[in-house]
Amino acid sequence: MKSVKEAIRRSFRTKKFKKGTYSAVLTILLLALLGIINYGITVLPVTYTQLDVTDSHFSAISDTTKEFLGTLKQDVTIYVIADANHYDDVIEGMLKRYKAASSHIKIVHKNPQLYPDFASNYTTEKLAQNSLIVKSKKRSKVIPYADIYVSKVDYTTYQSVEQFDGENQITSAIDFCTTTVLPTVYLLEGHGEAELSESVKNSIQTANIELLTLDLVTEERVPKDCDCLMILSPESDLSETEKEKLLAYADEGGDFFITTSYDVDTEKLPHLESLLHDYGLKRKEGMLVEQSTSNFASQYPYYLIPELLDSEATSSLLNKQRHVIVPMAQAISVEETASGEGITITPLLSTSKKAYIKKVEYGESITKAEGDEEGSYYVAVQAEKKGSSLVYLSSKFFLEDDMDSYVSGGNTELLQNVLEQMCEKESHMVIAGKNRKSYENLVLNAAQIRIYMILLVGVFPVLSVVLGILIWGKRRRR
Repeated sequence: MKSVKEAIRRSFRTKKFKKGTYSAVLTILLLALLGIINYGITVLPVTYTQLDVTDSHFSAISDTTKEFLGTLKQDVTIYVIADANHYDDVIEGMLKRYKAASSHIKIVHKNPQLYPDFASNYTTEKLAQNSLIVKSKKRSKVIPYADIYVSKVDYTTYQSVEQFDGENQITSAIDFCTTTVLPTVYLLEGHGEAELSESVKNSIQTANIELLTLDLVTEERVPKDCDCLMILSPESDLSETEKEKLLAYADEGGDFFITTSYDVDTEKLPHLESLLHDYGLKRKEGMLVEQSTSNFASQYPYYLIPELLDSEATSSLLNKQRHVIVPMAQAISVEETASGEGITITPLLSTSKKAYIKKVEYGESITKAEGDEEGSYYVAVQAEKKGSSLVYLSSKFFLEDDMDSYVSGGNTELLQNVLEQMCEKESHMVIAGKNRKSYENLVLNAAQIRIYMILLVGVFPVLSVVLGILIWGKRRRR
């Protein structure tokens, strides 16, 4: 018995036992360390623990959204209408990032099978899986799943492109639910005005600006809740009574956004011209044509790519080096008496010094002729007078979908900037959707197209031939 005990004691003193004990302790410490690290990861924000490896980083949120969420002071709940078997991974990943960016964001999942009547408290529509409901103490907004993944036409290729618009929709909904006052923009009608496309209307409404129509023939005055009145390229003039109503609106600090068409002469719109004159502005007859190949699109010298001038309305475009396109525009001149009448003029868009004015009917030659006025001209101007602001952009086609698509949404971004400035919105957000096939249209002016053609058709082939001859000659001498 004694020999057995002694053998046990000796086994505890062996090198094998000591090494085994050391290994066991080390393993326990390592497991404990891994457990601590794992626990630490679970409490870290999702932005540090999950990488977005999807195309276009769909789940990632922009700096614009992060800054907005950083200023959020109200609690907002985002309800996800979906059961666990149908969660959309991209939406789930994005919502986690919203929650990590603000302690005021709460995410709640509502299984439609367990809570069949929940959505009916907010909408009469039947919601698809992964639809969202955003709610605050002030109000709520429903985001149907169909508005998160949307199909749009790319007019540069005339192909349908699927976009993920989740961030734009969610951030807009949070802004809608927390904004104290929602601004209203009216569209004047009754004079053959140009119509806004559905996509432009959606971009305005997504900015949480209500869009309504106004007929001043039937209304006694411009409504008091009108933050901005849009007058889009009318074909017939305002009446004297309508002009008086607009002046009364201006005297109360009302704002205007006006566009015109080059093929409607000034003499046909005397009251509209008078309104522009009251703000120190005047449009010149004829269509602007560019000679600077850096300032027009493709092979169309009347599709202007104007210079963006420094202003509040153009700042986001300048910062991102974006373009706008202004087709078939007119020259805007500033009256010499404007400054003396207390009018502040802020130019927004300008042609090059080589542009000229062509008084031409549709289908006629636009070639510069003797007597055509040449110089640098404004095509968009903001004028302020006694608390009232008027933005005049001299192109009927500026807000057409195909033009906006050519500059990847630059035109609607400028419009949204102008309207948000006039409406004095509490927040300012322009968030573009993300294409399933990630790309942004490359906007090339005529000069760039010419350079690339010379390189691709001339320089590169010649270099290839010369290089081939040199290599052939070197090998032959061997």
